[in-house]
Amino acid sequence: MLAGYNNLPESEKEQYDEVALCKFMGKMMYGICLSFLLFALSSLFEMKILFNVGLILFIAIVIFGTCYVYTGDRFKK
Repeated sequence: MLAGYNNLPESEKEQYDEVALCKFMGKMMYGICLSFLLFALSSLFEMKILFNVGLILFIAIVIFGTCYVYTGDRFKK
């Protein structure tokens, strides 16, 4: 969403609440970083379950975030 937002013309950018969009994407990044931490811990402790949990968390966050951003007009002014 942010890459698409950056490519919009100025007239269309004015329609979006940039602060709310950035706050939401920042929260999503915390979740994605947590899943990457689980990937690293699974390699460190050689526990496949941590990798599986991290992968499921990563996929769930990406799907939820994509659906949340693109459905409805949550980030429009």
